[in-house]
Amino acid sequence: MAPERPLLEVNDLRTYFFTSLGTVRAVDGLSFSVPLQRIVGIVGESGCGKSVAARSILGIIPPPGRVVSGSMHFDGDQGLLDLAALDPHDEVYRKTRGKEISMIFQEPMSALSPVHTVGDQLVEALMLYDEQLTKEDARDRCIGLLRQVGIPSPETLIDAYIFELSGGMRQRVLVAMAISGEPKLLIADEPTTAIDVTIQAKVLDLLRHLHEEKRMSMLFITHNMGVIAELAHEVIVMYLGTVAEQGSVNDIFDNPQHPYTQALLESIPGIGVEPKTTLQAIEGSVPDPYRRPPGCPFSNRCPSFKAGTCDAALPPLYRVSESQTARCFLLEGNEVVAEAAPPPEVSADG
Repeated sequence: MAPERPLLEVNDLRTYFFTSLGTVRAVDGLSFSVPLQRIVGIVGESGCGKSVAARSILGIIPPPGRVVSGSMHFDGDQGLLDLAALDPHDEVYRKTRGKEISMIFQEPMSALSPVHTVGDQLVEALMLYDEQLTKEDARDRCIGLLRQVGIPSPETLIDAYIFELSGGMRQRVLVAMAISGEPKLLIADEPTTAIDVTIQAKVLDLLRHLHEEKRMSMLFITHNMGVIAELAHEVIVMYLGTVAEQGSVNDIFDNPQHPYTQALLESIPGIGVEPKTTLQAIEGSVPDPYRRPPGCPFSNRCPSFKAGTCDAALPPLYRVSESQTARCFLLEGNEVVAEAAPPPEVSADG
């Protein structure tokens, strides 16, 4: 039997920002897939291109950025679409964005309008997805959505403004808006960053419940490896715009192969660790996007750095197992899944 086609398949995606200081390769040869009814986690430090990748899928990259090459095949109601080949303002893209692919943004205070009530914003979204819906019916459905995401007294809160709500409540309103069109793919961009730990746990439980109930696929973006371990089925470790390692959650946590993945895991505090033990930190920081290191993007921070190898060329993607791959010269001798492709010659004018 042929394997089931993934809901989303991203291949060699490159999203660049053309500035007066130079070109920022925010997403630089990113490839991954999101299977049907699975949760895929993307993890990495700030500045690794996680949010830009999500915005590329939705076609909402602000100028001076744009997708310069690659493909993003989405298997939706309108057939198999290559989102990278569509104009973001195209009617087909507009019908896909929001309804079939939706997103929970990182910061509710900037994602929601402060001058419109919760109900006004939710009703507008619902009526865009279903033109036959009356305003009264849309309001009733919104109350049901707010109740579904665990908001108490939704009949009252629907007329509130977001500045009257707590951080956790705002995040739940964002979740309600994201699932209002019953999407096939939900992208959650660090949805627990701006809220405290106890509310984080409730939001994660809510997302897990929605995934199971609606049987939707999910792309969950975070810098928190603990959240990935709890929620995801498959993991993508990103560094400087590309995939460093990917595999099942068991592969990544039980058998990490890339030095960056290993460093991320070693920096997590553990329950059984002796008190006052100093946490292992990753030396250095993500490079300045205008001054990328030659060769492997992690070479200037890697404890296993080999001069003349790691700084000479981009490593290919090696197979570790049937479900795990990593981009590191330490795996030389393993099967090569994909050779590293050089960045395309592009300009701000296209």
